[in-house]
Amino acid sequence: MLNRLYFLLSVLIFSLHSQGQNNYVTFIKYLPDTSRFHGSSSLIYPIFNVKDTHLSKSINTTLKSQFCNFFELNKSSSIRKLLKEASEQGLVEMQYNELRNDKTIFSFYISYEAETAYLTDWEMTFAFNKKTGNLLTIDSLISKSKRNAFVNALKKMQRDSMSSYKKEILAEYKMGDIEKEDYDYAIEHTKNNCWEYFSVKTFKLYSDSMEIRIDCEFPNLYKSISPPSIFTLPTNQLNHFIKLEYIN
Repeated sequence: MLNRLYFLLSVLIFSLHSQGQNNYVTFIKYLPDTSRFHGSSSLIYPIFNVKDTHLSKSINTTLKSQFCNFFELNKSSSIRKLLKEASEQGLVEMQYNELRNDKTIFSFYISYEAETAYLTDWEMTFAFNKKTGNLLTIDSLISKSKRNAFVNALKKMQRDSMSSYKKEILAEYKMGDIEKEDYDYAIEHTKNNCWEYFSVKTFKLYSDSMEIRIDCEFPNLYKSISPPSIFTLPTNQLNHFIKLEYIN
């Protein structure tokens, strides 16, 4: 009973505090059983309540659906129950981060951290058309006639980055800073520059740039030698490809 009262109080206080800063998003805060993990733990789940009820419903439904799909949970469950069940799978941190909010686009990402066999972190990114409530992808942002040019520009950025990475890791191997096994793994798993990991859904949209993540997904054993995965297109470059309605 006391735990439930504490939970409700934490939700109320956190929501009131958040509303004072930002009147279109409140938060449900869940504190997992920290005895199962190392250090502190808090799961902060955003609930959106913008003037356009259709947009609010679209954002809240999409976020809950993706959360449930990732952790294989029941979409009909309450947010509190979902957070509890996710924490039982090892989720120890969940944070909301807003990126862009103007007349056409609302964009944010949720950062996660889980403690299982290894400490793992990842992000889920979201961008919505504020007029339609639709979830945006790169395909829906980029003009159809500019799609090939955009992909080619991105591929060149990645190719140049990977070329530098391969030179650097070869130099580290020759100097004895990394083992042959590690070097061989890195070269073998970057043959095609990891382009198969490119996704039209994985990007961050800021007011002044687009950030695209192409992660080669090296396992934890080789994380320390992972190649660069973040590619940034500033607004002046992005405007050559993006649809007119989304130019900021």
